[in-house]
Amino acid sequence: MKGLFLNQNGSWPLVFCLIMLPFLILAWMANNTQVQTNTAGDFDIQRGLEAAARAAAYQVTPDSQASGDPRIKADTAHTIFRKYIANNLGLDENSMEPLPGSMIKRPDYTLVVYNIDDAYSLSGAPVGKLYRFHSGTLTTISFTPTGNPYLFGINDANITPGVSGTLNCTVDRPAVIVSLSAELDRIMGKDQIIINRWVATKIVKF
Repeated sequence: MKGLFLNQNGSWPLVFCLIMLPFLILAWMANNTQVQTNTAGDFDIQRGLEAAARAAAYQVTPDSQASGDPRIKADTAHTIFRKYIANNLGLDENSMEPLPGSMIKRPDYTLVVYNIDDAYSLSGAPVGKLYRFHSGTLTTISFTPTGNPYLFGINDANITPGVSGTLNCTVDRPAVIVSLSAELDRIMGKDQIIINRWVATKIVKF
């Protein structure tokens, strides 16, 4: 009886572990999700977006650069942006679909090129052009700002010229503004995790 009594007492640690195991697994999954979200959001997506936006803003027309009044060549800026964001996030440059090993699914984004005026529109630098890539479809829209500086409303993967949004960005120089949303390809778990980031970069004339 004594041995049986000790054996029964000895089973309590096992029962306790079995009770706690689901909670430990949940805590472990939550921690891994947090690490993945921080890594993808703060490092991969944010830094990749910043690098892509800067590269896009560097696409200045030769004639405007020669005159010392730089303007951004819109279509080239968008092409360079896609190239950089695809390379940084592990996506196919043409379809923006994830390549093997990518942490995110195909993103949605809106990119705006703002050039203040149409002084160099014939060189490919219109006063305003918007590129919206949603659900795999690219739409381009030309717009004409009224006045400078000019307001842009920022929402998840959307930018609205001249209208307030969830966040607002006002620029007074030629600029590239991008808002991007990307769903994480989760390591574990089923809940959807969407990362939303935006960045603006403008040309400063010294």
